[in-house]
Amino acid sequence: MSTKENLKYTHHVLLVDDEPSILKALTRTLRRLPCTLHTASGGPEALCLLEESRHAFSLILSDQRMPEMDGATFLEKSRKFYPYASRILLTGYSDLEALTRAINLGGIHRFLSKPWEDDTLIQAVTETLQQYEVILENKKLQIMLSRQNQELEAKIQQRTADIQKQNESLSRVNQMLEDSFYSTVRLLASLVDRSAPELSGHGRRVSEMAAMLARHMELDAEEILHIEVAGLLHDIGKVGGTPGILRGNPQQMSKEDFQHYRKHPEEGQSLLQLIPRLDHVGILIRCHHERYDGQGFPNGLSEQEIPMGARILSVADAYDRYLHIPELSAEAVRLLSRQEDSTLDHINSQTLKRQAAAAKVKQDAFSRHDPDVVKALLDLLKNQGLGVKREKSLILEQMEPGMKLARPLYTVQGRFLLPYNTIITKEIMQRLNQIHKNEAIQEPIQILPA
Repeated sequence: MSTKENLKYTHHVLLVDDEPSILKALTRTLRRLPCTLHTASGGPEALCLLEESRHAFSLILSDQRMPEMDGATFLEKSRKFYPYASRILLTGYSDLEALTRAINLGGIHRFLSKPWEDDTLIQAVTETLQQYEVILENKKLQIMLSRQNQELEAKIQQRTADIQKQNESLSRVNQMLEDSFYSTVRLLASLVDRSAPELSGHGRRVSEMAAMLARHMELDAEEILHIEVAGLLHDIGKVGGTPGILRGNPQQMSKEDFQHYRKHPEEGQSLLQLIPRLDHVGILIRCHHERYDGQGFPNGLSEQEIPMGARILSVADAYDRYLHIPELSAEAVRLLSRQEDSTLDHINSQTLKRQAAAAKVKQDAFSRHDPDVVKALLDLLKNQGLGVKREKSLILEQMEPGMKLARPLYTVQGRFLLPYNTIITKEIMQRLNQIHKNEAIQEPIQILPA
C-alpha cells in the first residue's frame, strides 16, 4: 500500500520495547513510512531521550510489558515532555486493567496486539500520524488565527482611536459651525432690532409663539428650528424702510410704501439665501405673507402650496401684531366688543387684548390663515400653553449639562442666544455664564423634562 502520499510531513517516531528483536522488527516494518525512527530499550531510557532530544516527536509507540517501567506508566510520564504527541500501546496479552490505565493515564490513541500484521501496523501508524497532522494543522491554524486576531484587534484599536480623534475633530468643527450659525442669527436679529426700534421684541415673540405652535402640531425638530429662526428674522427685509413699512399696517402706508412693503418677503429671502443653513429659513420668510385663499404675496400661493412653517409664521405674526401694535390692538378689541355685544369693561386689559387678538386671527381663518394653525393657536391660548405644562423653570445657576431648552433663550435686551431643543453642554454653560456677566440672560429659563 502507498504511504508517502497519505502523509504531508516527515515525522519523528519513538519506538520503545525491552526486546531488541521487537525493536528491529518495528523499525524494519515502519521504514516504509516517511518517518525518522528513534528507539529506546525501556521507559527510563525513552524518558531521557525525550527530555534531551531536539526533535518534535509526532508518535510514541511503546510495549506495555517491560521490566523497569510498564508502557502505561511510561506513556503517562511522556506527556510531560510531549503532551500533543500521539501514543500507541503495543501489548502481547489481554490485560483489561492495564489497558484501561493506559487510556486514562497515558492518553493513548489506540493499541495493537502482538504479534502484528505488518500491513495492520503500517495502517495503524499511518492513520495515527494523519490524525496528528490534522491536530498539527489545527494548531497552526489556531496560532495563525490568534496572530491575525491580535493584529486585527490592534488595527481595530488603532482605527477606533483614529475614528475617535476624527469624531472629536469633527465635533469641534460642528460646534464651530453651530456657533457660527447662531452667531449669524444673533447678528441678523440684532440688526433688525437696532435698525427698526418699532420691531424690537416682535421677532422674538413671533419666534417663541411659532415654535410653540410647531411643537403643538408635532413637527419635527429640524423644522421647528427653521420656524424659530424664521420667526426671529421674518421682518429682516424691512430693515431700512420707512416707519410705515416697519409697523406693517397697510392702511396707514403711502402707495409707494405699500409697494416696498409687498417686496420685503423677497428682500428677506435674498439676504439669507447665500448664508449656509438659512436657505430654507429664507423660503419660510418669503412665503409668510401668502394667504390661505391665494390672495397673498409675493406669489399668490394658496393652501398646501404654502410651506407649513410659513403658515405658522403668518398666524404667530398676526397674533403678535394684534396684541402689541396699538392701532391694530384697538381694532381687534372693537371687533370683539361688537361680537360680544358688550363693552367688556369687566375683563382685565391684557386678557382682553389677548382675547381680541385671538378673535381677529380666528376671523381670518380660511381666508388669510390656515384653519388648522388657527385651531392650534386657540388650543394653546385656551389651555395657557398646552404642551409646555411640564416645563421646568430654572435660573442660570440651576442649569446643568444635559438639560434641553424648552424655549429659545434670549438676553433681557431680547438678543437671541440659543434655539428651542438645544442640549446644554459644558461648553455652552461656560459661554452662557460669560455672557451673563456682561449682559443678563432672560430668566427663568424653560427646560424640557428629562
